[in-house]
Amino acid sequence: MEHRKVYNNQTELSFRRAVWQKNVHLVLRHNQEAAAGKHSFTLGLNHLADMTTEEINEKLNGLRLEEPVPLRNYTLKDVSGLPMPQSVDWRKEGLVTPVQNQGLCGSCWAFSSMGALEGQMKKKTGILVPLSPQNLVDCSTADGNRGCRGGFISKAFSYVIRNRGVDSEKFYPYQQKVVTLMLVGWMNGWMIDTII
Repeated sequence: MEHRKVYNNQTELSFRRAVWQKNVHLVLRHNQEAAAGKHSFTLGLNHLADMTTEEINEKLNGLRLEEPVPLRNYTLKDVSGLPMPQSVDWRKEGLVTPVQNQGLCGSCWAFSSMGALEGQMKKKTGILVPLSPQNLVDCSTADGNRGCRGGFISKAFSYVIRNRGVDSEKFYPYQQKVVTLMLVGWMNGWMIDTII
């Protein structure tokens, strides 16, 4: 009852229970292997545990791959001789906001875009502000994104640049769906001069 799922009929209930049981076994087996050192992470169950892999991919994999973008010439600093850490945890640096639930909206592209921008803004300003994936879901279709049906990280940034900013999560909260009539005043947004 933790996720309060409601099914249409006994057939659907039976199917979902079978899928859930299969996923429970997968999680238990994986976690036993993790305890034995085969994996570096453990798994858990969430609100998606009664869905098949195909259903999850269909509903949640909203990232679209684009044609290759023409490369620009950049001079990169040679870091081959510098010591590299075994791992980097941006949470310890305070550069990421808490994980959110995208629901059944294929908006992963909006969350990853805003997460990257939040971290860069924190590095530059010292302030970590949760930005609004909903702003991108609702407003960046002119840039080539498709709301809950997927989008492109590069086109999300194109929207932010063209719009000269993006609203904060506080004033434009995530709805897990496209909201076409959301109007937010610029007093509540973050202006961006350049992508950091």
